[in-house]
Amino acid sequence: MFGAVIILIPRLPQLKEWAYAGMIFDATSAAISRTAVGDNASKVIAPLAIAAIVMVSWGLRPKERTLKAF
Repeated sequence: MFGAVIILIPRLPQLKEWAYAGMIFDATSAAISRTAVGDNASKVIAPLAIAAIVMVSWGLRPKERTLKAF
């Protein structure tokens, strides 16, 4: 939830990158954990769908919200 709030707040591009990364780590780890304990596909697909939404959000962000290369 904190990551979503950070993404919605204007500015803070570096913190937003960390928020996106954290959400991806969270969602993919949840999917791996669900798979490891033998849960059915619906419980594995849900976190992967969230990860996909996060990746699309990251990929479609405006150019002015990306980090500048050094």
